[in-house]
Amino acid sequence: MELVVVGAELNSRTQSLSELLDRRCGGHLKAALYIRELQENLGVELVSEDLRALEATALVATGYPIEEVSNRVAWQDFERLASFVFRAWGYKVVHSLYLHSPKAQLDVVASSSSVVLSVDCKHYARTHSPSQLRNFAKAQRKRSTLLRTAGGEKKPVYSVVLTMLDSEDRFCEGVAIVPILRLGSFLNSIEVYLPLMSAS
Repeated sequence: MELVVVGAELNSRTQSLSELLDRRCGGHLKAALYIRELQENLGVELVSEDLRALEATALVATGYPIEEVSNRVAWQDFERLASFVFRAWGYKVVHSLYLHSPKAQLDVVASSSSVVLSVDCKHYARTHSPSQLRNFAKAQRKRSTLLRTAGGEKKPVYSVVLTMLDSEDRFCEGVAIVPILRLGSFLNSIEVYLPLMSAS
C-alpha cells in the first residue's frame, strides 16, 4: 500500500494515536488498511484494545516524531504486542519473567521446540548510539545466560533486543537487534539468523 503522509498535525497533544494515524495516512480507511497490512506482515490479528503499540509503531514508520509517540504508549503495550507476534508464529511466551537468584527480569521469553529467545523490549523515544546498543546487547546476553543457568533452561537461549525504531545495526555482540515491524520476517527466517547470534 502506498502511504500518503499528510502535513503537520493540529492539536497533536490531545489526539489519540488512532486519530493521529488517520491524519498521517490521509483518512481512517487508509489508516485501517495500513494497520491491516502491518498485521499481515507480522502474522497477527489484533483486536482494537490491543492496537495501541501497533498504531504507535505505524506512526513512527510514517515519520511521526518518536519522542511524541513513545510518550503515548506504555512499555506494557509494546511488550504485549511483541508477545502477540511471538504467539502468532507458534512460540510459547512468558511475559515479564522474574528470576530470583540472582535477580533479573526478562521482558519476553519466547520458546519454540528447538530454541528460546530472550527479548528485551525497547520503545524509548530516541535513537540509540552504537555504545548504547552494545550496552543493551551485553545486558541482555547476561540475562539470557542467567535464564539458561539459574532458570534451568535446557534449550539454547538467544538474545534479542526489540526496538520501535528501525536500526542499521542488525546484530551487536551476538544479539539480534530487531525493529518490531520486522519481527515477523525475522521469525520466519530465524534459522538463517541463528548462526549470527551467540547462544547462552
